[in-house]
Amino acid sequence: MQPAIDKKVDLVIHGGDLLYRSKVPDALIAQAFEPLLKIADRGIPVFIVPGNHERSQIRQSLFELHKNIFIFDRPRTFSLQIKDLQIALSGFPYFRNGIRAQFKNILAKTEWEKHKADIRLLCMHHIVEGAQVGPNNYTFRYNEGVIKGQDLPGKFAAVLSGHIHRFQVLENDLQKQPLPVPVYYPGSVERTSFAEKNEEKGFLILQVEKSAQPGGRISNYEFVKLPARPMADLNIEMNQKDFHSIEQQIKNFIETTDPNAVIRIKFSGNDRPEIYNKFTVEYLRSIVPPTMNISLKFQKS
Repeated sequence: MQPAIDKKVDLVIHGGDLLYRSKVPDALIAQAFEPLLKIADRGIPVFIVPGNHERSQIRQSLFELHKNIFIFDRPRTFSLQIKDLQIALSGFPYFRNGIRAQFKNILAKTEWEKHKADIRLLCMHHIVEGAQVGPNNYTFRYNEGVIKGQDLPGKFAAVLSGHIHRFQVLENDLQKQPLPVPVYYPGSVERTSFAEKNEEKGFLILQVEKSAQPGGRISNYEFVKLPARPMADLNIEMNQKDFHSIEQQIKNFIETTDPNAVIRIKFSGNDRPEIYNKFTVEYLRSIVPPTMNISLKFQKS
């Protein structure tokens, strides 16, 4: 969050999945909100879209009562004056059942048309057709959980969305026709699965301005990279190997891998539980740095 202070941004939007599930201890809520609270305390408005991991809601806390923290706890529109611009941010929490069919109705419930604005932004936590994920560029298309591109509202400067973990900007639909409004996915700020192993992580800084078209436009955007944790795989063939040789192979790998890495050890070959079962959580934690995450996976040949 430091760049928000250094670059003196006018507002911050968090695209969702601030928490990893809906029911978490108060101490974790405090940790999650603390960086955002520091921004809000400086007079910078912070807007949060509850995502699917939070089950579309964030439990009531003192942080939510801060005058500069705004949560899309239901379809709604927030209006604010920033310098000489009237900004309207419309949005809604993650919708779990058939967003494709319900999108227009949910958007209408934000009552965005009742708010006069120079700049309109739509904030959500959803998939728009054409978004891509994974090392093989899986493309979302016609599922009931995917918003149809041409259903997006044209009188907005941009759609800003969480949920998709890869940074990308959508400007065309599946038929290569221009979308009514561009969709910006800043992506996650950290790698969360091995499907994201080689993805750069960061956040977006957007510049907006009035334009002849209703809702204004994005005049410029910058993707700011963050130092994401490295991910590494170790493949071990268990056939014809004893515990000590496998143990040494793992230790050599750990010694030559970034201590902040997330590593995955994949065993393959014949099922040899007399060896595999020795690699307990307690044992692994005894040989890896405390900053390293490690997981095991066994695949039969």
